[in-house]
Amino acid sequence: MRGVKKEIEAAGARLVFIGNGNTASARHFKEKFVPDCEVLTDPSSATYALLGARRGFWTTWTPRSLPATVRALRHGFRQSRTQGLAFLQGGVAIVDSTGAVRWSFVSRYAGHHPSPAKIVDTLRHVLGTTAE
Repeated sequence: MRGVKKEIEAAGARLVFIGNGNTASARHFKEKFVPDCEVLTDPSSATYALLGARRGFWTTWTPRSLPATVRALRHGFRQSRTQGLAFLQGGVAIVDSTGAVRWSFVSRYAGHHPSPAKIVDTLRHVLGTTAE
C-alpha cells in the first residue's frame, strides 16, 4: 500500500494502518515497515468486528492461502513474531470524514487482498476524483 500512498493522498485521502496489538507493537510496525504512514492500534479488535473481519485457524491455514504464501516468500517477506491476534484476518476500508464506511473489503483468508491499484481506483470512484 505504501507504493500507492502518493496516489491516495492525491485523491484527497490518508493511508492509515490499524493493527490489533499493543502500542509497542504498533510503534515497531511503523518504524520497521511504514515509517511515513500513520499507524493506530485497536487491541480490543472492535474495529475489525465492525467491518466483519474473519477470525480462526482455518482462515489462516487454508489451501487458498498457499499461492499468497509462495508469492510473499518469493518477494522476500518472512513471518516474524506474531503481535496481536494471530488468526484475525484484515481488510481495507474507505472511511469518510464523518466516520461512515464508504467501501470495505474483508479478507476471507490469509493473503486474500485487493490489489493496491483496485483500492486506488475504488477510492477515486467513491470520492468522485480522477487520476492525475
